[in-house]
Amino acid sequence: MREFLFKISDVIVSVETDDPVLFDTVKAFFSAYTFIKNTSLKHRITLNLYAGRKSPALSDTKNPVLFSYGKINGYRLDNGILLLSDKSTSVLVDKDRDRADAYVDMSILKRGTEFVSIFITIALIELLRHHGLYYLHAGAISKGKNTVLLCGMGMSGKTTLSLGLHSRGYKLCSDDAVFLKREGNTIHAVGFKKDIHVTRETLLLYKSEFRDTKPPVPPFHKTFIPYRRFKSVDRVIPRTVFFLQPGKRQDTRILPLESTQAMSMLIPQSLMMFFHTDTADKHINTLNALIHQTKEYLCFCGRDLLKDPLIIFKSIGNK
Repeated sequence: MREFLFKISDVIVSVETDDPVLFDTVKAFFSAYTFIKNTSLKHRITLNLYAGRKSPALSDTKNPVLFSYGKINGYRLDNGILLLSDKSTSVLVDKDRDRADAYVDMSILKRGTEFVSIFITIALIELLRHHGLYYLHAGAISKGKNTVLLCGMGMSGKTTLSLGLHSRGYKLCSDDAVFLKREGNTIHAVGFKKDIHVTRETLLLYKSEFRDTKPPVPPFHKTFIPYRRFKSVDRVIPRTVFFLQPGKRQDTRILPLESTQAMSMLIPQSLMMFFHTDTADKHINTLNALIHQTKEYLCFCGRDLLKDPLIIFKSIGNK
């Protein structure tokens, strides 16, 4: 059995498998983290990966589908959830034992990053929520005291704007996913360190910085840039939240939001937050505290942001 460990906030994540291909694949996915030696910290979750073995819980698929995410279906168990794809690869997430057991059909690795980027991410989200780390689909970027969350659905421009601000001296915390954590009366955003996936169009915008990055090859629509290539920060204290929407105009428009409007837009970005009643209230309270800590704006992204991403701050008085 091979194992590596890394830390997300104050939670140690242990990944174990006896298959070398799975080990190398998943370790590469978490390569932006600093791998650490064995530790006895009490906050610890474990991911066990088994190659070519069938899940013992497939009978639970008779239960109603709890959610669907692409080809993956989720089912509620008494003490967690079951993630299943094509009835060949599954992950059993056991919140009571702080562990997830993955049963992998090795052919799934040929599909690119589906296993590690979806299965493992969802399993981590489910386990970490029970340690006070609440998922939010958002980018986070910081320069001095100007710390910003960028929220929005897929293809809303989070990555493009994050890279644009990074080119203007901002440090990257994450371009796509953060974990919100309450410490005292303050909400921190802890970056989920993953490689940055970019489209051909975004890559062309920053070709001088990433000229050694190969464009995506069909049928894939995106290529990746290693997270470690960016100037980064592990966590930020958010002070501003922008909800991005693609705009059809040349000029970017920014509108202030009331707290109720902001909450209604944050909730859809918190994947699976209502799976367990013991964490749903805490998750809602964390989002509410975030809103009281920040100023929120709706941003209709114009084409002018591609040339000067700092435009996003002009109308709100930030530099």
